[in-house]
Amino acid sequence: PEPEPEPQPPPPAPAPQQEPQRRIARPTPPEHFTETLAQRNQRLDQSLALLEDYRTFRSSRKPDEDAIPNVAIKDWTEAELVDLIGFFDILPFAYRQSDPGKGYITIDFDRRDFVISTNFDYLGQRYARNFMRIHRDVGHSPMLRSAAGAISQKFKIPRNDLQLRLAVPRKLMAYLRWRSYETCREAGLDPSTVSLCEGRIGRRGDTFHFAVKTIRLKDGRAFAWSKP
Repeated sequence: PEPEPEPQPPPPAPAPQQEPQRRIARPTPPEHFTETLAQRNQRLDQSLALLEDYRTFRSSRKPDEDAIPNVAIKDWTEAELVDLIGFFDILPFAYRQSDPGKGYITIDFDRRDFVISTNFDYLGQRYARNFMRIHRDVGHSPMLRSAAGAISQKFKIPRNDLQLRLAVPRKLMAYLRWRSYETCREAGLDPSTVSLCEGRIGRRGDTFHFAVKTIRLKDGRAFAWSKP
């Protein structure tokens, strides 16, 4: 009789497949002027909790207002700006440099919608008083260039009279300025000698962090900063 074949070892078990890392999807912001202040604050608080050290900020002792440097968000990509708008209710808007009292024009990138308003209380209730300049050449951003062109045409505003700004929610601005203050201390600087901290809000998975990249002193000096 023929010998029986030797038993074969079982095939190796398939390697477990790693699930792709999921990120919280960017929420689509509601249309401008359609949300109550309470609804907006509830939505914003949920997003602020995604900041890596926001809990530390909330429990920390706040420094004197005069000692806190101003802050600017710089070097963002268009995708990052849209992310910040969706999560943190940052409001891009335009106005006439020659006559700001004629109103401001909100910019809705999701719907490509531009709404003019003289409801300055809306801004005052929701946003910090120190609006941020958009530190980027509009000509190098197709998204901003397109919005500026559409606003100029729709509202008959000469392009050289059009200014773009970012309105930042009060709570987010307070956090950014606190983060700047702490960065100055980490760099061995007296925060009261600093005029401006420039940085970017980056995303790591499902959390966000603000990193200062440039520190500008009141005496005119400036230097790059990277946390050791």
